[in-house]
Amino acid sequence: MEQFYRHLGQTLDDIEFHKGRTPTTIMLRLRKLFQRAQPSERELRVLHGILADAQRMAALARPGIGDDR
Repeated sequence: MEQFYRHLGQTLDDIEFHKGRTPTTIMLRLRKLFQRAQPSERELRVLHGILADAQRMAALARPGIGDDR
């Protein structure tokens, strides 16, 4: 779970989710949510895949990507 929380936190940073919100508070709330849900290993792999795709899309959306054509 800790690896998932690190990945989630990094992804939220990558997509600039916080925008004025306190990252610590958001992560505490999300931790509580996922602790209640108790996701299986398979479900965690799906969530990691979603986060990886979100990070990939965030990287493509950053200024400077593809400007050197």
